[in-house]
Amino acid sequence: LESFGGWLLGPTNIYKTDQMIEKRTKVTAIDENTGIYHSSYKSPVFGVSKRDVVVRMTRMYLTAEQAKGYGLPAKRTFVDASYSDTHPDAPEVKGYVRIQVFTA
Repeated sequence: LESFGGWLLGPTNIYKTDQMIEKRTKVTAIDENTGIYHSSYKSPVFGVSKRDVVVRMTRMYLTAEQAKGYGLPAKRTFVDASYSDTHPDAPEVKGYVRIQVFTA
Protein backbone atom coordinates (compact mmCIF):
# COMPACT_ATOMS: atom_id res chain seq x y z
CA LEU A 1 0.00 0.00 0.00
CA GLU A 2 2.68 2.48 0.94
CA SER A 3 4.50 2.21 -2.37
CA PHE A 4 1.24 2.60 -4.34
CA GLY A 5 0.24 5.67 -2.31
CA GLY A 6 3.65 7.19 -2.87
CA TRP A 7 3.37 6.46 -6.58
CA LEU A 8 -0.12 7.98 -6.75
CA LEU A 9 1.01 11.19 -5.06
CA GLY A 10 3.98 11.47 -7.42
CA PRO A 11 4.03 14.76 -9.30
CA THR A 12 3.21 13.20 -12.69
CA ASN A 13 1.45 9.94 -11.87
CA ILE A 14 -1.87 11.50 -10.83
CA TYR A 15 -2.35 12.50 -14.49
CA LYS A 16 -2.21 8.81 -15.45
CA THR A 17 -5.16 7.96 -13.20
CA ASP A 18 -7.37 11.02 -13.80
CA GLN A 19 -7.18 12.58 -17.25
CA MET A 20 -9.41 15.49 -16.21
CA ILE A 21 -6.72 16.91 -13.92
CA GLU A 22 -5.12 19.91 -15.54
CA LYS A 23 -2.65 20.67 -12.75
CA ARG A 24 -2.00 19.66 -9.12
CA THR A 25 0.33 21.59 -6.84
CA LYS A 26 1.34 20.90 -3.26
CA VAL A 27 0.81 24.30 -1.65
CA THR A 28 2.30 23.42 1.73
CA ALA A 29 3.08 20.50 4.02
CA ILE A 30 1.36 20.48 7.41
CA ASP A 31 3.19 17.39 8.67
CA GLU A 32 4.55 14.14 7.24
CA ASN A 33 1.02 12.86 6.48
CA THR A 34 -0.92 16.04 5.71
CA GLY A 35 -0.61 18.70 3.06
CA ILE A 36 -2.64 21.34 1.28
CA TYR A 37 -3.03 20.80 -2.47
CA HIS A 38 -4.47 22.96 -5.24
CA SER A 39 -5.89 21.08 -8.22
CA SER A 40 -7.47 22.39 -11.39
CA TYR A 41 -9.63 20.34 -13.73
CA LYS A 42 -10.35 20.61 -17.44
CA SER A 43 -13.82 21.36 -18.70
CA PRO A 44 -15.57 18.03 -19.38
CA VAL A 45 -17.64 19.44 -22.27
CA PHE A 46 -18.08 22.68 -24.18
CA GLY A 47 -20.05 25.23 -22.17
CA VAL A 48 -19.09 23.86 -18.73
CA SER A 49 -16.61 25.92 -16.71
CA LYS A 50 -13.30 24.54 -15.55
CA ARG A 51 -13.13 23.64 -11.86
CA ASP A 52 -10.52 23.99 -9.15
CA VAL A 53 -10.25 22.95 -5.52
CA VAL A 54 -7.99 23.47 -2.52
CA VAL A 55 -7.93 20.47 -0.21
CA ARG A 56 -6.28 19.52 3.05
CA MET A 57 -5.32 15.89 2.44
CA THR A 58 -4.18 13.35 5.03
CA ARG A 59 -2.80 9.99 3.98
CA MET A 60 -1.40 7.48 6.42
CA TYR A 61 -0.20 3.90 6.09
CA LEU A 62 -0.65 2.09 9.38
CA THR A 63 0.82 -1.19 10.53
CA ALA A 64 -1.55 -3.59 12.26
CA GLU A 65 -0.28 -2.38 15.64
CA GLN A 66 -0.75 1.31 14.73
CA ALA A 67 -4.26 0.64 13.41
CA LYS A 68 -5.15 -1.11 16.65
CA GLY A 69 -3.95 1.99 18.55
CA TYR A 70 -6.47 4.10 16.61
CA GLY A 71 -9.26 1.65 17.45
CA LEU A 72 -9.29 0.20 13.93
CA PRO A 73 -9.16 -3.51 13.06
CA ALA A 74 -5.68 -4.89 13.74
CA LYS A 75 -4.47 -5.14 10.14
CA ARG A 76 -2.46 -2.99 7.73
CA THR A 77 -4.58 0.04 6.96
CA PHE A 78 -4.55 2.92 4.50
CA VAL A 79 -6.22 6.11 5.75
CA ASP A 80 -7.13 8.75 3.18
CA ALA A 81 -9.20 11.79 4.17
CA SER A 82 -9.52 15.21 2.60
CA TYR A 83 -11.74 18.25 2.79
CA SER A 84 -11.92 21.64 1.13
CA ASP A 85 -9.80 24.33 2.68
CA THR A 86 -8.41 27.74 1.79
CA HIS A 87 -4.85 29.02 1.60
CA PRO A 88 -3.51 32.46 0.69
CA ASP A 89 -1.11 30.87 -1.82
CA ALA A 90 -4.06 29.29 -3.70
CA PRO A 91 -6.57 32.08 -4.37
CA GLU A 92 -9.63 31.60 -6.56
CA VAL A 93 -8.77 31.73 -10.26
CA LYS A 94 -10.79 33.67 -12.82
CA GLY A 95 -12.55 31.32 -15.22
CA TYR A 96 -12.69 28.43 -12.72
CA VAL A 97 -15.52 27.42 -10.39
CA ARG A 98 -14.18 26.57 -6.91
CA ILE A 99 -15.60 23.23 -5.81
CA GLN A 100 -16.04 21.86 -2.29
CA VAL A 101 -15.12 18.29 -1.35
CA PHE A 102 -15.15 16.01 1.67
CA THR A 103 -13.82 12.47 1.46
CA ALA A 104 -12.99 9.88 4.08
